[in-house]
Amino acid sequence: VLQLLCADKDKDGEVSTDEEEALAEKLSADAANLLTNMGVIAALTLSIVFPMAVAAGETSDASTAYFGARAARALALAFYALASVECGISLGAVYYSVRSYTILSFWMPSAQDKIWYIRDISLVPLVLAAIVMVVLAAVAIPCGAAAFVSPLAALFATAGLALFAAAMVH
Repeated sequence: VLQLLCADKDKDGEVSTDEEEALAEKLSADAANLLTNMGVIAALTLSIVFPMAVAAGETSDASTAYFGARAARALALAFYALASVECGISLGAVYYSVRSYTILSFWMPSAQDKIWYIRDISLVPLVLAAIVMVVLAAVAIPCGAAAFVSPLAALFATAGLALFAAAMVH
């Protein structure tokens, strides 16, 4: 409703066809930018996490000595599981972004169609995917550091992620 009020540039109480088309173009450009950005974020996440998820590594001697062989192996398995799930979510987010961008940009010819699609498309899955990717990384990175590097590396990874989270909140 607020955007419709803002779209009425001549303040006559009615949104003309030109004003509606301008609103549709602005909304579609904003949605396309969001879809592009979310797709790039998901693709970058995938490019970082995928090599780690498929690399077969042995637990470090320091981790095995500190945690024990079973716990170090459990941390490694947790890391691989979390990284694999993150890869799947990243692939899904890239697909959803590309599909939605293509539909919005190439298959919606009129202003009414673009407004209908933007109103009915749900960008919530992309936002939720980004949140889940951050949470998975926040758990996977310390697990991987603990299993493959050392307990001290896990401590630094956890502290760094805590500082990052604190900075994001403020």
